[in-house]
Amino acid sequence: MNYLSRGMISGLVLCFSVYGLCGGTSAFAEDCDKAAKYCQYAEQKLTDLAEKRYAFRQAVDLCPSYLAARVKLANTARQLAALAMTDREAHNKFLDEAASEYETAVKQDPHLFNVHLELAKIYSLQCRYPMAKQSYCEALKIKPDDRTAKSRLEAVEEEMAREKGGFKKAEEIVEAYKQSACVRGTIKKMGIEEFTVPKDRQRFSNVLFDEWSCEIKSKESAAQIEQIGKALSCPEMSELRFVVEGHTDKRGDMERNRVLSERRAESVKKRLVEQFRIDPERIATRGFGISRPRVPNDSDEHMRENRRVEIVFFE
Repeated sequence: MNYLSRGMISGLVLCFSVYGLCGGTSAFAEDCDKAAKYCQYAEQKLTDLAEKRYAFRQAVDLCPSYLAARVKLANTARQLAALAMTDREAHNKFLDEAASEYETAVKQDPHLFNVHLELAKIYSLQCRYPMAKQSYCEALKIKPDDRTAKSRLEAVEEEMAREKGGFKKAEEIVEAYKQSACVRGTIKKMGIEEFTVPKDRQRFSNVLFDEWSCEIKSKESAAQIEQIGKALSCPEMSELRFVVEGHTDKRGDMERNRVLSERRAESVKKRLVEQFRIDPERIATRGFGISRPRVPNDSDEHMRENRRVEIVFFE
């Protein structure tokens, strides 16, 4: 799927020029009048979502305080993510972009009920349940009697309860997978290009990493990975393919953390392959860097929780 070709960009620039939307912007002042014209043009003249996203991005860049443009940009990115379920890179990119723009929007105005709901839905889609719970709670502060927010909050709390637990033995991992495959098999959590619909996501609260490290140092982490390896060698899971996802806390720049998160995922894959002779073709790795914290990076303990790996199982 070609989300925005060079030809589209050139055509949009030409159209913006015809409609008087081109030109430089001041480094010290927002050009909100021009940003409003970008949004008007996008809504009245454009039907392609990728083109609309480009126009809304221009509006936000011109006028960062233009809240309506930022929400429109987030909505468009969310729609593109839904269309890109079979394209791993594009789907993740658009989901993260939508979340980032919604996050900025509620910082600008905490009273945006629908934005809190959309942000919570994305967090839930990414299985970042503590963050989703926080967003639903913020929405309920605005509309305490809203049934939709209440029911979704209850669902998120049920997922959080299901996830709780420290050390997981191999049989517990297998049983959790079997239950999830039966009950939650149709839930689409995120698109991965070379796999079918995810059947289960399991996070391990004890497979954590030191700051700026990708080494599996603690005995608890090593023991937990051993149980994961035993589970993946069981008949019930021996044919499964899966993704090991690496994450970091918010310290440092984005690129350094992206590379670090990939190395964390690779280190877990290497341990599983070498110690349990699991076919490396069954294992994909992905690094998300700082983009998907499980909990807010507001304390040392929370940042430690975010330096983690998660595993998504597929059939």
